[in-house]
Amino acid sequence: MAKKKKVETKNNGILDYIPKPQVPSLDLDPDMKKSIFTILLVALGIIGFLSVFGLAGNLGYCYMRLLELLFGWGKYLMPFMLLVFGFILYNDEKYGLRFSNYLGLAIFILAVHGVLELFVPVSAWETAIEQGRGGGYVGFFVGKAFLGLMGFWASIVMLVSFILISLILLFNTTLHSLIGRDSIFAYAGNAVNSLIDRFRGGSDDEDGEEGEDEERGEDDEGEGEEENEEDDEEDDSEDEDEDEDEEETEEKLKKK
Repeated sequence: MAKKKKVETKNNGILDYIPKPQVPSLDLDPDMKKSIFTILLVALGIIGFLSVFGLAGNLGYCYMRLLELLFGWGKYLMPFMLLVFGFILYNDEKYGLRFSNYLGLAIFILAVHGVLELFVPVSAWETAIEQGRGGGYVGFFVGKAFLGLMGFWASIVMLVSFILISLILLFNTTLHSLIGRDSIFAYAGNAVNSLIDRFRGGSDDEDGEEGEDEERGEDDEGEGEEENEEDDEEDDSEDEDEDEDEEETEEKLKKK
């Protein structure tokens, strides 16, 4: 005969009858999440700039102190990078961010602060972190790793190479476009040169106008002197005529 299966009955406790609270979930749209993250990045960048000038109160002091410990001299660079990254996120459709861009940004931060750390004597690295010099804790670990592997000059060469690679990844460009005639740096240099030329041109125009004014003044003075000479000649001629008339009258009187 087939064995009957035992039906297990579950004893329900009191807690099983109490409804469990549901944790609210923020089911946000991806564009909304990106917008919130962009606003936070821009806000942190602006607060960072205000903290540099001591305009963000106690919160700004703590924020700047954190940047000093992490990045050292790079504390002035990070707020600017936050603003730029926020601007790129805002124009995501135009720039088309990819994983390579984020990787380039991470390599750039590590390499730059590694270079900054190498400008501080090795014996003063630990005190430099507390003083906000060098590359902070980020530069300390990067610089220590590279110095242990290849020494000072080779570390400089490799870190600068990593900076160039990070810029290529960050801007989706090539080496020729990065440092060639049509590169971003070339356009920036041309813009600076054009501003300098305009400034110099403005000063040259002012000098030219002053020179023209001086020439006009000299011409006016020359014309005035010529007029005075003509007036003097006319006066002399009038005096000569008067002298001749007097002589004629004297001769007539003598004849009489």
